[in-house]
Amino acid sequence: MQVGGNQAFKNVYEYPTSTFDGYPSAVIIPTGGVDGKVIDTHRNERTFNFKVSLYQAQTQEGLNKMEAYDRLRDVCDAVIVAFDQDKDFNHEVLEIKVVKMSFEFRSQGGTQDFATFDVDVRTVVQNGH
Repeated sequence: MQVGGNQAFKNVYEYPTSTFDGYPSAVIIPTGGVDGKVIDTHRNERTFNFKVSLYQAQTQEGLNKMEAYDRLRDVCDAVIVAFDQDKDFNHEVLEIKVVKMSFEFRSQGGTQDFATFDVDVRTVVQNGH
């Protein structure tokens, strides 16, 4: 994924972290997945929940606070477009749905703007028969 001709993320982490090697960075973690229904004796439809958090440091990389916030919004726009254009991860799942999105700010070990997407992924899993 690109934003303004550059890679959208310096790093993407698949585990919880608050330490980043560059910005913007993304953290994608599963948060649950209990909703589902039986399709037949061999398959179940399940919904898995993920949290996608995007981070942009303020005043690093020569950006002022407004430029850093603008960069985060540009990356968020690119993520939304990607979800809109590929609602099933190239036919890997039944559906991807962004349930909620929020922007926040934190001052912990440096100041960061961040955005969080709550995402539901609906898919079919095989029963253990």
